[in-house]
Amino acid sequence: MKMPNPPPAAAGRLVKVGLLGGTAVYAAFNNLYNVEGGHRAIVFNRLEGIKDKVYPEGTHFMIPWFERPIIYYVRALPNLVESTSGSHDLQMAVGREIRKILTERANNFNIALDDVSITSLSFGKEFTHAIEAKQVVVQEAERAKFIVEKVEQDKRSAIIRAQVDRNELHLMILLIEVQSI
Repeated sequence: MKMPNPPPAAAGRLVKVGLLGGTAVYAAFNNLYNVEGGHRAIVFNRLEGIKDKVYPEGTHFMIPWFERPIIYYVRALPNLVESTSGSHDLQMAVGREIRKILTERANNFNIALDDVSITSLSFGKEFTHAIEAKQVVVQEAERAKFIVEKVEQDKRSAIIRAQVDRNELHLMILLIEVQSI
């Protein structure tokens, strides 16, 4: 069975309706964008450039082809930096100084720091050797102190023994004198 050819005006109208409908469907599916939790978006417009508004979480409208969203992750992330330190006593002072410097530098880029924490410290080789040498000196001083105390105790015990021996001799002399009477 042969299909009749549509008139040329109807074919042109059909093409126009198809293009218009396709454009409408494309625009309907591509004029929305979603900003997830922990993200923010700015919109780049091909005519005006980057818009000043920052879009929060949620679904937003845009004009396809003319606007394009740029989505940024804005949650606070930890940044680990390896460093050697002098001692655990310096941890608080170093933490305050690092926080001050990082806050000043981050403010230049409109970044707000929530917290700066030092979770791990490692010591330099020189400091470790100095601590070990100090511990050896302290142990030797304790050992010398113990030896001095032991010598003093030995001296006291020798004096007490000598006094006991003297008292024994004195008692023996008295006993001999009493017996000879």
